[in-house]
Amino acid sequence: MGRAQRGACGDVVQFFDTSKGRLAKARAAIDAALKLEPDSPDATWGAGKFYYYGTRDYPRALEYFERLARQSPNSPFGVFACGLVERRQGKWLSALAKFRRAEQLDPASPEIARNLVISLRTMRRFDEAIVEQGRRIRLLPESLRESFELARLKFFASGSTREVDEVMAGPIAERADEQTRIGYRKLWAATKGDLTAALRLEREYPGVWGTVVGGAFGTDNKPWMRAVMMAQSGDLAGARASLEKSPSEFRARLVSEPENPAIWAALAQTEALLGHHEEALAAARRAKELMSPSVDSLAWGFTSLTLAYVYTAGGDKDHAIAELQHLFDTIGTYNVHQLAMGIWFAPLKDDPRFQAMVNDPKNNAPLF
Repeated sequence: MGRAQRGACGDVVQFFDTSKGRLAKARAAIDAALKLEPDSPDATWGAGKFYYYGTRDYPRALEYFERLARQSPNSPFGVFACGLVERRQGKWLSALAKFRRAEQLDPASPEIARNLVISLRTMRRFDEAIVEQGRRIRLLPESLRESFELARLKFFASGSTREVDEVMAGPIAERADEQTRIGYRKLWAATKGDLTAALRLEREYPGVWGTVVGGAFGTDNKPWMRAVMMAQSGDLAGARASLEKSPSEFRARLVSEPENPAIWAALAQTEALLGHHEEALAAARRAKELMSPSVDSLAWGFTSLTLAYVYTAGGDKDHAIAELQHLFDTIGTYNVHQLAMGIWFAPLKDDPRFQAMVNDPKNNAPLF
């Protein structure tokens, strides 16, 4: 099977094609593989991935991953995959223990380290996440993404921007290719609220964004991100003009993928910026319904964050702040320092309730 980074399935928000045709083809291929080699670890892994990715049927996925653990008892892969499922099921401490066990079996796996970081960061156990990310950097020493992520964890923990500023001005960034370097500079500018720099970099390098461990709010809806920046700079008309075609494109995808929460969320973000509040609200609520805590304990926070943005764009500060507070009370999808400094919820920043929320220490205290 190889190390646990091969064919990993730990992404937080999944933007895959889940149309009926694709799922039917995948199911047929898995059924054929299991019929030919029912005891094959690769076939078992493929079946588990089908239920994990394709249908979000986590109990069925867990059945196959537990079988994989029995088929390959000396491999970290089965116990690691079981941890991935348990995390989605909200069994955070049990999942964390499985990741730790997998790490003992394969200490050289960047993928196991990545998922440990995702879990620890989401649990707001930043000190442990920083240690684990440091190990990941030792495995991937020339990766700007990994150095950026370590510095960003320190920002999450304390609100200090110094560490990320130093990484972006340092040798790892200078050795990275231009688009990677620019993507992280843009992401960091947006994160710390430097709208002028973020918008300038977007004009010079449209659609180029850095990626981070566990994903980032909106980075799979890049036209919307550009439009948000344009609107905040005063060009609301231009922002809306740039998104005119996006709703029809998302709705066309929903014809074949009606239960894909990521598309519903992207549609909600877009309709909200276009000023179509009712349409945005309906799409955001549908996304949250499809990706509720009972469905996916890890990824549901993304849809809650989208709903908070829709309320913000519609001028409903009461519901926006309540949604964000609920997010902080239950999962570490978003960070108080991101919220306080970043550009995505700028209309809330003059509200005393918002300031109280981002300055309340319990909203950055460990969970679980």
